[in-house]
Amino acid sequence: MEPVSRIPEEHFIAAVGFTTGAPAMLDWETPTPIAAVTTIGGALLACAERAPVTYYGYAQLPLADPTLSAWPLMLPAYPRGNRYGDYRSLVTQGPRLPPGRAASWTDGQRPYDFHQYTPPGRIAGLHGPVDRSIWVGTRAELEAWHAAGALPG
Repeated sequence: MEPVSRIPEEHFIAAVGFTTGAPAMLDWETPTPIAAVTTIGGALLACAERAPVTYYGYAQLPLADPTLSAWPLMLPAYPRGNRYGDYRSLVTQGPRLPPGRAASWTDGQRPYDFHQYTPPGRIAGLHGPVDRSIWVGTRAELEAWHAAGALPG
């Protein structure tokens, strides 16, 4: 049996078998210091050679952080609350962005990459509600991101 690393992020990477090129997501929902999120995200970036997707909204981030602002974002924002429906029926304007995210698509940056838009979604074959999310871009852009971590410019 190998000794357990004393550095939590190294232990996590070893325990899950994370490898070069693998996409990862950090789900940041609880009060956690930004430094902890960027530390484990930095370890994932170093291992995978691609930035992790971070899942957080404006409530988690009181001030802009340049590291988090550079990584892909899955933005949880429910414009119609806990209502069931498809993206076009529930989202009529862009969600409130966390600090440090581009305010629009026109300044050369993407404000977010994925949008979790409702928690009571339905999926055939699954019982009960599920979070529903969408990639904000084209299928070709999603495939390029999945394959190599390259976000659309």
